[in-house]
Amino acid sequence: MQGVPLQLESAEWSAWGAVHPLLSILTMVLAAFVLASVGSLVGGLTLPLDEEGRASRRVTETGKTILNLLMIVVGLSLSASKASLDRASSAAVAESEALIGLHAILERNTGGLPGVDPTLKPGIVQEYVERVESHEWATLSFGNPALDPGATRILESIRERLDPEKGSFAVKGAWERLSAIERARRDRLATSEAGVPLFFWSMCGLLLCIGCAFTTPLCLGRPRQGAWICVVAYSVCIGTIGGIIREFERPWTGWIRIDPGTYAKALDEMLESEAEAKAGAEAGTKAADPSK
Repeated sequence: MQGVPLQLESAEWSAWGAVHPLLSILTMVLAAFVLASVGSLVGGLTLPLDEEGRASRRVTETGKTILNLLMIVVGLSLSASKASLDRASSAAVAESEALIGLHAILERNTGGLPGVDPTLKPGIVQEYVERVESHEWATLSFGNPALDPGATRILESIRERLDPEKGSFAVKGAWERLSAIERARRDRLATSEAGVPLFFWSMCGLLLCIGCAFTTPLCLGRPRQGAWICVVAYSVCIGTIGGIIREFERPWTGWIRIDPGTYAKALDEMLESEAEAKAGAEAGTKAADPSK
């Protein structure tokens, strides 16, 4: 096995990833612009307007209050999505540390540790890392989020070959790290399944529509340039934040994603540890038998 750094995305995902976030944001901006425009046109047709095409001061202030409320709601959602991304990142770091620790314990299993199956070698940990990188992170980001069955089988195989009744330090350490890895996977799945519900976006769209109807009513017969500028500004602001929220909901392969170097570093440390152990064993053999 070569020490090749892990890559989070395949070639086709990388090409798509460069375009996808922009499309996501542009889609949200376009949707916001349509809703804001419809609201403004409905306001222009239904509200009593003065000669300059403006609604009464009370109606305008109500519209501003609605738009301010919308910005607060969207801002809180952005903050919650960012916190979710941070938790996912912390879980990835904790998992990589547990993997390194588990790998180090299994490295000492050359002669058979008490409670550890002699056939359990550190290479199985590397197989798990590569399986997560190449399959699980993708299955969590597209379609229905799911954990990779292959990675699950690897962890089950490790657990089956540990005997906690032996009570040795090695078994206890391996068991604890294996449990930490499984917790990180459950957190990873929960993060992927949790997202902003459609109802939230529907309410945001309704608030944007009503707020623009009250604040920037538009009449086709007497268009107001300032009103259209406000509609575009509202749309770009809300749409951009909405697109960023959607990217925060895809921490594994999104535009704003967890650093794939977390797992690359874990695998590199495993490979370096194996190389050092091999070099140490060879040095010990030569010292014991100078003729070799």
